[in-house]
Amino acid sequence: YRVPIEADAIAPSLLRIEVGLYEPESETTLGTVGIGEAKLAPGKDDAASSLQPLEVELAGGIALQGYALSSTEVTPGETLTLTLRWEAQQAVSADYQVFVHMLGDAPQQVAQGDGPPFLGDYPTRLWAPGEVLTDPHVLTVPPDIPPGSYRLVVGMYSLDTLTRLARLDGAGDSIEIPTIIDVR
Repeated sequence: YRVPIEADAIAPSLLRIEVGLYEPESETTLGTVGIGEAKLAPGKDDAASSLQPLEVELAGGIALQGYALSSTEVTPGETLTLTLRWEAQQAVSADYQVFVHMLGDAPQQVAQGDGPPFLGDYPTRLWAPGEVLTDPHVLTVPPDIPPGSYRLVVGMYSLDTLTRLARLDGAGDSIEIPTIIDVR
């Protein structure tokens, strides 16, 4: 059987394949069985030209190639979107989570936006060597945050062990985004 994919389907995405029986007269599904998964690969990446370059390699075969911020000035309670451009430099053997942390002067964490890439729709274990992916993350600025300048740090970690992926340059396990966020 051929299953057409809608032209406006969101990619990249993990597809779950199910088969079942259908009774056309009563329009009743008689049951389904999951038989596997497939990946809907990403299309052309039009966002690449608007990203700031940033090349940091992580353990696990993943590199951060760049980023874009929806805004560098926010008010308390607003959201901002940090778009990260990842590259799978080799086959990725595990599913990793992305962390986005907003830090104050201390460096105390004042906000965070942890979660899987693509809201879980395209786990890292599906990433193919050489695949480049643009992954947006939304961060809500706390409503009670004081005005000031804040930094963002990002990275990846294993949800099972909470172990972060180390940087291959030996500079720790997080990547500072070289842009200051001004909270007014």
